[in-house]
Amino acid sequence: MASRQFLILAGAAVVISCNWFWFIWAIGQGRATEASLGYFIFPLVAVHLGRIFFGERLGALQWTAVGLAAGAVALLTWG
Repeated sequence: MASRQFLILAGAAVVISCNWFWFIWAIGQGRATEASLGYFIFPLVAVHLGRIFFGERLGALQWTAVGLAAGAVALLTWG
């Protein structure tokens, strides 16, 4: 494995480890709802980051899926 690949993988390992640490910490603090909402919201953020940074275009069915996911997150947040 090239050193550049190793650094990328090591960085990804650190980031995912921090992610899991904070998730488990939040559950331990009685913040399960807030921690879960972070996981529910992330796919929506990833879609928009893909549109911004990679110029990805969404079709009608994909926009429908994003809308349903956003509606579900809103329902869980305020419902």
